[in-house]
Amino acid sequence: MALRKTQDTPQPPRVTSMDEIRERQGMPFDEFCAKHPWWEWTESRLSRRMIDEQGRAWVPMWEPDPGVGICYDPEITPEAEENLLEMVRRSKEYERNGGKLWYLDELDDWDE
Repeated sequence: MALRKTQDTPQPPRVTSMDEIRERQGMPFDEFCAKHPWWEWTESRLSRRMIDEQGRAWVPMWEPDPGVGICYDPEITPEAEENLLEMVRRSKEYERNGGKLWYLDELDDWDE
């Protein structure tokens, strides 16, 4: 059996349902680019785009899994963004395994 080279073969984009786009509070890609003209589109950031059935691109503004807004801060570097994503992944895994993370708003409650 011969193996075909697939690395150079572009994969068609996954079509995202409008329900998921709404759930993630998607903003049209063109609208986002007009609102944030200096935004640096790295490969990892471009991979988060959602494509609807008509082929239009959307930028997710909300991540329902951890339940937080997605940080689109033009001051954050791609490296810092990757570090933050890794920290969130590790924190979620820690909590899934029974650990307890203390968040700053919870610590404020201890003062009362």
